[in-house]
Amino acid sequence: MLDNIRKHTDKIMWFIAAIFIGGIFFWYGSGGTNTKAVVESKDFKIEVSEYKEKLNRALRNKRKEVESELSEDQITEVKQQVLSSMVNTETLYYEAKKMGLTVTDQEVAATIRNLPQFQQDEQFNNRLYKQAIRYSMNMNPAEFEKLIRKDIYTKKIERIILSTAEVTEPELQLTYKRKNGSLEGYENNKEELKNSIIKEKRMAIYRQWMTDLRRNMKLKVNPKLAGLR
Repeated sequence: MLDNIRKHTDKIMWFIAAIFIGGIFFWYGSGGTNTKAVVESKDFKIEVSEYKEKLNRALRNKRKEVESELSEDQITEVKQQVLSSMVNTETLYYEAKKMGLTVTDQEVAATIRNLPQFQQDEQFNNRLYKQAIRYSMNMNPAEFEKLIRKDIYTKKIERIILSTAEVTEPELQLTYKRKNGSLEGYENNKEELKNSIIKEKRMAIYRQWMTDLRRNMKLKVNPKLAGLR
């Protein structure tokens, strides 16, 4: 359900997060975890119970989406997505805390109030909010607000990392000339090219940054407990 929330907020992270879906197998080589943790690192661990709770919720949502029973391949894909999402969230959350970033109660409240899922007649509806998280998400307000707080933390640190992607005028011109043979039409296509290069740089920066974070955290994933082996 937190994924659905992100559709209405910072959409660029959907594009970048997709890089890691299916890349979960890269982490398996780091070794096993204890018998209760699906994922373990020097900073955090994801217990089996927590993973199964989110997995079951994701599977229910997927069944509603396709309006049928899921195939084995679809179930495996959901497992990979849930585990990948949980690892990314926890990794970013703890890194954000280390960097000294903060998230206030006011930020959490404002984010929830602005979510379209909880609005009626363009205003936040507290009754709708409580019903939605209870019956659709199987959560209480405290659990949901914790997810929102972590989501804000991750967005803050993501924006900091992504902001380092820059492109210079000489680089733009060189790239355009290499692709087109000359600078004819450059000014008309400059912004589109710039956005394309920045997007590629953001992907590369984010991928390398996340890889380095996981390595430094000494991530260990137990695919058997995740139902992936």
